[in-house]
Amino acid sequence: NEEGLSTFSDTLFINGAGVFSIPLQTSFAAYQAAATGTSTASGAAYTVPCETEEWDTQSAYNTSTFGFTPAVAGKYLFCVGVRVEGLTGNVVEVAVDLYKDADGGGGGAAAQFKRIAFVGGIASGGQVYVIGSALVDSDTNDVWTMVATGATAVGNWRTVGGQANTFWSAVKVI
Repeated sequence: NEEGLSTFSDTLFINGAGVFSIPLQTSFAAYQAAATGTSTASGAAYTVPCETEEWDTQSAYNTSTFGFTPAVAGKYLFCVGVRVEGLTGNVVEVAVDLYKDADGGGGGAAAQFKRIAFVGGIASGGQVYVIGSALVDSDTNDVWTMVATGATAVGNWRTVGGQANTFWSAVKVI
C-alpha cells in the first residue's frame, strides 16, 4: 500500500525494509511504584497495586483496578515478582495467584485462580521475594488480577514497591 506496508492477514505486517510486526500480539508490563503496599492481615488476600505501566500494546491493562483484559484470545505467558516485608512469627507463607474473572463482572461464581508462585517456611522477621510464571488460556472477556496472600504467625505484611521489586507482565504467545 502507499505507506510501504504489505499485509498478509489482519495479524501480520511487513514493511518495505522487510521488518515484520504482529500488532495483535497483546502484552503489558506493570509495577508497583509506591514504596510500600497496604499493610495486610495474615491470611488475607491482597490485589497487588501495580499502578505504573512499562508498556501496554493494546490498552489491555487498567492501572486503576490492576486488571488485565486481553484484546485477543489465546495462550498468555504471565510472569510475576512480588517482594514482601513485615513477615513475623515462626511460620511464614507467601503465595501469588492469578485470579480470572471469566465474566468480567468482578468475581462471584466465575472467579478462578491459578497458583503461580509459593514460598513457605521463611525465618521470622524478614523479607521474601516470590517469583513465578505460568502459561494460561484466556478469552477476550477474561479479567486477570495478581493477588498475593501472606500467612504469618503474628502481625501484618505488605508488598514492597519499585520496578525491580513488585511487578507482573503477560504476553500472548499462541
